[in-house]
Amino acid sequence: MLASRFAQSCVHSSPPTPSAREASLPSTFELILPDGQTLHVKVKASSQQSEISVTSSSSSEAELLYTITLQHPAPEFTSPTEEPDDNSLHARSARAPHILRLGPADSLPENVTESDLWNIQYIIFTLFPEQEWILLTPDAIQEAGLDGLRRRILTSGMGVEQPSKTGTDKTSTNTTTGALLLPRSAFWAGAGQGALEGTAFAPWILPRPTQTALTRSHTPAINPYISPSRSVLPKPAYKVEGPIYVRYIPYLKQTLSFRLVDPDDEEDVRNFAKWQDSDRVHAGWRQRAQSVEEHRTYLRDTHASASSWGLIGYWDDEPWGYVEVYWGKESNIAPFFDVREFDRGFHALVGEEKFRGEQRVRAWMSSVLHMIFLLDPRTDRAVSEPRASNAKMVNYECLNGGHVEK
Repeated sequence: MLASRFAQSCVHSSPPTPSAREASLPSTFELILPDGQTLHVKVKASSQQSEISVTSSSSSEAELLYTITLQHPAPEFTSPTEEPDDNSLHARSARAPHILRLGPADSLPENVTESDLWNIQYIIFTLFPEQEWILLTPDAIQEAGLDGLRRRILTSGMGVEQPSKTGTDKTSTNTTTGALLLPRSAFWAGAGQGALEGTAFAPWILPRPTQTALTRSHTPAINPYISPSRSVLPKPAYKVEGPIYVRYIPYLKQTLSFRLVDPDDEEDVRNFAKWQDSDRVHAGWRQRAQSVEEHRTYLRDTHASASSWGLIGYWDDEPWGYVEVYWGKESNIAPFFDVREFDRGFHALVGEEKFRGEQRVRAWMSSVLHMIFLLDPRTDRAVSEPRASNAKMVNYECLNGGHVEK
């Protein structure tokens, strides 16, 4: 099973022409940021625009953090057949069903930061998951006082300049409208996280020079692997800093997080042993052991490996299961497909019965894939190898952008 970074972004070849404004928005909802801060969001929607106010608490006297205006212009074309055959960046952004504006400046923090802008994008893409771009027009940029942030937005990859409409004159392709486009795909891919302090979904590991080495093989004399030399150094730092991935799931009203398993933590080992020794998990994993110490040894070997990471998953503060993230090229499946150097895969088990169910599986599986692509920007493909007889898991992975390779 393979899933690409592109498939995860779920971008269609052409945005559909909206017949009306998208499904009704919630009037109020909470969004918990990865650092634990709760944003209280109120939406006042009409056919032409929506006003969004964001406060620090649900109290009527709460501090106003941001106001956002979403304009809903009437669609230029009434049906997809009327749309021009033009998927240029200018045309795609011009067909967006919403134009989103920030401000005015007196409704935003005195000095808008990248962190503020990241929070605002999070709110918008949560409310409008099909919105491909946030369009900031020149006057909206000026009103919100974002001129000083323009350079950082562009250099961080958080946004791009909107190009002018392409014409027959070749020089026109280099002109811009003065507007900024904040892509949904860039947000979920981690753009701008480098400037954040504790508010990002996952640590952003910048690419380092790749050093290759002869790595293990099932038949080393015949089929040795040459792979990048992996480092185990980042893992102790993550253990100190806590979760390596945090994301609030609005429809479950719970926070999903993953942290590295600790083979010296009795609760981690006890949970892992209980889960692996259950009949349900054993049917898939087949790692039932004779003693708890055997499970501890497995976790210790995984923790010391440069090829795999063992993670405990949590819903809020309750552990629910185990996820193992590994490098595809050093895994058992490497000989069976066209493996790339930075392919990353995962195994997972849901240990606690109360945390089973389709809604939770789709939430944690899409988040595991998101985490895989965030942990190393050189990873552009996720891999997995569920049993062919496990039709339910194969279906879940296909729903999250995967396809069956073999």
